[in-house]
Amino acid sequence: MPRDELPLPEDILHHRGCVLLLHKIIEHSDEHTIASVDVSRQEWLKRQDGSVEAWVAIEYMAQCFAARAGLLAYFRNEDLPRGFLIGARGLRFHVPEIKADSWLRVYARPGQGRPGLGALSQTCAVYQVEAGSDARLVAEGRLTVSTSR
Repeated sequence: MPRDELPLPEDILHHRGCVLLLHKIIEHSDEHTIASVDVSRQEWLKRQDGSVEAWVAIEYMAQCFAARAGLLAYFRNEDLPRGFLIGARGLRFHVPEIKADSWLRVYARPGQGRPGLGALSQTCAVYQVEAGSDARLVAEGRLTVSTSR
């Protein structure tokens, strides 16, 4: 779906204020959802130098996961679903911290999960994007979320 037709993160997520960490939804399709994070704009979970610890990538992935569900509801004219993280598997952090001036791309791709039991699973990854170089993998893993309407 073209970037200019995608809603803002605040239109598809329940997060508000400093806990809304996604900057923009970049791409959405049946296969994946991609969002961006501007670490310099964050107020929450930052160190004094503006960097964040690598484990914060779990929250970026969880918000991209939620954005994917929110986009599906948004385009169906349904209420936004609610959910909470109940599991994370195969988490790998490839950096000790994320620098203050970083731009990140967060990917969420649907997995199998157990929708009949109210649990959805997605494979997620976070990449640091730097001008003039390849994206660097920051974190990856599979998240499972309990959902309800």
